Amino acid sequence: AGKGGDAEPEARFLLGTALQQANRLPEAAAEFDTLLRLFPDSLWAGEAKPLMASPVPFSQEPSAP
Repeated sequence: AGKGGDAEPEARFLLGTALQQANRLPEAAAEFDTLLRLFPDSLWAGEAKPLMASPVPFSQEPSAP
């Protein structure tokens, strides 16, 4: 791991976001965690960090009061 340019970190980011949108949050978190461990300095790791902070899928909007 860690070789091959940006293909693997991008793929992990896209998989993580797809899992998050499908409400498969533990699997999404695992993908983002792997991305951050293997490619901590990649652009995609920076994109994944804020998504990991939210337990709610970003595709859902909060309910209006």
